[in-house]
Amino acid sequence: MPEIITINQDSDTPARVERFPVGRLTYLYDRSADSRRGGAPGQDFIAFSGGADWLTFTLCDGVSQSFYGDLAARFLGERLTGWLADLAWETLPDDLGTLGSRLGEQLNQTLRLWTKDATDLVAEKPISDLLPGMVRDALEHKREVGSESMFVAGRIDMSRWVLVVCWMGDMRLWLWDADNQPFELPDAVWETRERWSSKHGPKNGLARVAVVPLERVARITAHSDGVGSRAPELQWLTPERLDQLAEDLRSQPASDDISILDVWLTPEPLNEALPAPTFAQPDPDEPILHWTAVEGAEWYRVQVRQKGIWVRTIDTHSPNLILPGDLRGEMHFQVQAMSAERAPGELSSAISLKLPVALPPKPPPAVSIPSAPTVRAPASSTPSTVPEVSGAKPVSVFQPVSASALHGGTLNLLAVLLALLLSIGWIYLNVGTH
Repeated sequence: MPEIITINQDSDTPARVERFPVGRLTYLYDRSADSRRGGAPGQDFIAFSGGADWLTFTLCDGVSQSFYGDLAARFLGERLTGWLADLAWETLPDDLGTLGSRLGEQLNQTLRLWTKDATDLVAEKPISDLLPGMVRDALEHKREVGSESMFVAGRIDMSRWVLVVCWMGDMRLWLWDADNQPFELPDAVWETRERWSSKHGPKNGLARVAVVPLERVARITAHSDGVGSRAPELQWLTPERLDQLAEDLRSQPASDDISILDVWLTPEPLNEALPAPTFAQPDPDEPILHWTAVEGAEWYRVQVRQKGIWVRTIDTHSPNLILPGDLRGEMHFQVQAMSAERAPGELSSAISLKLPVALPPKPPPAVSIPSAPTVRAPASSTPSTVPEVSGAKPVSVFQPVSASALHGGTLNLLAVLLALLLSIGWIYLNVGTH
């Protein structure tokens, strides 16, 4: 698999520019207001990869009605970007119509094959013991349904001078000519019901594929549905305008995740790459990486590999990184300094770090509730009566309750109500409708 650049889902990335041989790439990732407040990852995902004469990209929008839609978004985004990068052009026809049909058949077959690995990923996803029981039950039910995501992906290929686009769902892709005027992607249909499922593969339809000659294409813009009715503003795109758009949308009551990726097909000479940072010796007991700061760096990109196989990239603005908790076993890291005005920085020497393997979460201890004793009335042929006891006072069913007992019962009731409200809020944030 080629090196794939992935944008962090658990933090926000303001508008950023990167330069590739085929052109200038601009992107933005902004989580919804609810995800920000809850410290939750976004459901969208951005990935891309590039070579001397090609660039592939994928934007995914996880379906929140499914089991952790961000999981499907990441899995599918990485796989699609790699699949498009590895296309065997020498085996494909030259005719664009035939090429589109052939790629559609291959893609839908591949999307079905990926369900095995994705299903294993869903099965292994732990659910926190700290969540209320109602939330855990809802998530376990959604685990049976699987994780789902919409997507739009593409490959810009200068050797064949074509753009290949594939998609499912209501994400959008815009084409712009040299005068920055939009024109339609041929036969494009964007259906909200269509998506990829970790359990079924293509769902409610098949993945769609279009092949477009690059003669008329000057820019390509893809975005998630979080942009909404503000999409026409992407015609005049700058990093500053993107940041302002994200800020405006974030303040709306129906704030959603926003992912935008734009490619301007104007190859530009690249300035000299920044030098490689130098790693500090890591503490084996702390999952933190440190390296020397590089003058001129706007951000740093850490590449992660395991047993020589690419795992992911992680971006950070600081010369240090707290490693994500899902990285396990012996990992190998390299870091490079990045700048919008320069070629990607030189890679540092690799360092290795053994990260602990997480134990499966323990189930909560079972609470046994003793059953009430069975009371049998004495056998009698005549109706039973309550015997009178000499000197006994009548006993009231409504016994007086002490102030301390009443106060404790009230606190218990309030605690139950608070837990119920928190459960409903959590479901709204994480298991709500898409």
